[in-house]
Amino acid sequence: MLGHKQIISLRRNNSKPKGVFFFARPEPKFKKDWQNPEYNIVRGELPDVYAGDSSAKKADLTWVKGLTIHLIADTKEDFLEWWIALVEAKPKLLLGIDWDGELNEWRA
Repeated sequence: MLGHKQIISLRRNNSKPKGVFFFARPEPKFKKDWQNPEYNIVRGELPDVYAGDSSAKKADLTWVKGLTIHLIADTKEDFLEWWIALVEAKPKLLLGIDWDGELNEWRA
């Protein structure tokens, strides 16, 4: 998983981002350090988190609790697996466009 460490750092300082883009897809390749998603908050952007090769069933998603999460997935299977895992992590709000183009919303 890539991009979640910046959120953990914020939470340790009693702060949190307004929202998080959670990508259920491989971690991006970047050539320059400033392209690394771990630095989105430093750049004044909403954080991007990439699941990479993490398992939805085994991932530590404790950092999700109380946050607004926008789920982006490429397949129905990934969407469903991560949707369930993220709901179990108790976000404040979970939004995602599913494989049929429908907006899904879950609120705590």
